[in-house]
Amino acid sequence: MRTIKLLLISLLIAIICTFVPSRPIAGQDNHYYYAYAFQILGGNIAVFAVDPLNPSASIHLFNTLAPDDHLLDIALASPDGQWIALVLFSPYGQSVIRLVNVNNAEIIDIPMEVGFGIVIEYEEPELLGQLQGIAWSPNGLYLGFIGDDGETANLYAYDMAHRMLIQITSDNRKYTLAWSPDSQHLATSSTDCSSGLCNIQIETYNFDSRQREAIASVGLGGTGGLVALCQIRWSPDNRYVSFAKSCDILDNASPKELYLLDSVENRLIQLTDYTTIAIQPPGAPIDFYPIRWAAYDPVWVDNHTMLVGSVHAEDTVDTAISQIIAYDVQTQTQSILRDDIMSTHWAINPVSRAIAFHSVTDYRRPQNHIDVQVATYANGVLSTSITAPAGCDLAWSPDGEYLAYTDRGQPLIHCYSSVDGIVFIANSTGQIINQPLSASGSIRPVGWVELTK
Repeated sequence: MRTIKLLLISLLIAIICTFVPSRPIAGQDNHYYYAYAFQILGGNIAVFAVDPLNPSASIHLFNTLAPDDHLLDIALASPDGQWIALVLFSPYGQSVIRLVNVNNAEIIDIPMEVGFGIVIEYEEPELLGQLQGIAWSPNGLYLGFIGDDGETANLYAYDMAHRMLIQITSDNRKYTLAWSPDSQHLATSSTDCSSGLCNIQIETYNFDSRQREAIASVGLGGTGGLVALCQIRWSPDNRYVSFAKSCDILDNASPKELYLLDSVENRLIQLTDYTTIAIQPPGAPIDFYPIRWAAYDPVWVDNHTMLVGSVHAEDTVDTAISQIIAYDVQTQTQSILRDDIMSTHWAINPVSRAIAFHSVTDYRRPQNHIDVQVATYANGVLSTSITAPAGCDLAWSPDGEYLAYTDRGQPLIHCYSSVDGIVFIANSTGQIINQPLSASGSIRPVGWVELTK
């Protein structure tokens, strides 16, 4: 029976590959393709790519057979477009991180004794995003992740140059991670509730093959758990780390504010003050549970300027104030850029510095409007140049030529709905191309890959 099943799988793959072009032939110029993956019957994972210059013809990159009972959870292209990390989740045992080279089909499996930490899926991901449990370093030399073997949850990195797994921490408390732009530091959050009262920490680690030590660690106190901290972002000069606390949307009792960690001075700065005083809605009974409700999504545009999409309750969670704020670290001042939308899912063009983001109006109201905008920021002004249909997973190509994102249906409910297609926006012309996708399994976006000649 198993032999027959494998033959059927092989036949299905052969049929799929018959109707799609192969990879570029010798003599063609290299350029970037947007890849996606899906799992078919029998555990086989197929990975394809779309050329924005010819989007209707998907290119078959490779197939890989997942271990028994493993399901494709996450797929991430490396920054140089040469590797794809496939997170293969098993509900019955250890998960596997499989690395596949898109040009020579080399396969590396992270050792089975190190599993992968569960990434919580929020009900409102456009508000909070995910806990980032796995990420490539910006230089592509390391893959960082939270390893969870059932007893410990620590920070690891796989060294691509030396094909070596490195354990960075060993204190059983790490929940999320973020790389600094120079790939030399990792920020992570942890919670220690061993003494009864939980102590939440934001920590940064100096990371290379010779030295791995905490260079800054600040305790915040408060409610612990996986969603204590989120939206961890580094400034371009590798000095500051911004983050939100606390991020559990079901916890209306804890203040929810945006903070800044100065990793050089090991100093914490509170940037917002929306929920310090709990709201008692008008007309509510005296014993009504007060509300502390707000959320943030920051992005750094230069060494001292951070743009923040924010939303906070005015009197109830259904009367929310949505804004885009610019914060200047040097002067510690802020200015309101937009008072009609909240922005999330930021993506900055690596060449032109154009800023793409997910725009939401009238947050939490049935008549709200969601779209994707491309804008420029200069002299304290955010100017939108392109407005496109709503979508998720915004990512600029490394050469800055195209913005790609996933089409997940209209109206967009959340970013965990099924992928219907890929949308490309040409940076030079503003042309919008929506390419529908079809697959025999649930599609996972991979990101931009570069194929050799």
